[in-house]
Amino acid sequence: LERYAEIGGAQSAWAQQGRDVNAMLAQQFGMNALDWSNISQYWSAKFMEDYRIAARYGDLMTHYTEQYMAAGGGGQDNDIDI
Repeated sequence: LERYAEIGGAQSAWAQQGRDVNAMLAQQFGMNALDWSNISQYWSAKFMEDYRIAARYGDLMTHYTEQYMAAGGGGQDNDIDI
């Protein structure tokens, strides 16, 4: 769920920044719009089964959108403290 929210948040940030979301999706996560659509179908079904998952997704997506906005597009795992 967290990775799905990260990708969704990144896409939201990129769209707000006027970036090419499809190009960034491929560059950052190695996937295309069809891949994203297929993954989204799975999670949409999960959200319908349990609203708590959908609520958690919303919180996570907000977090990742803000993170990618602040980082000017962000990068994978840039929230890890090593």
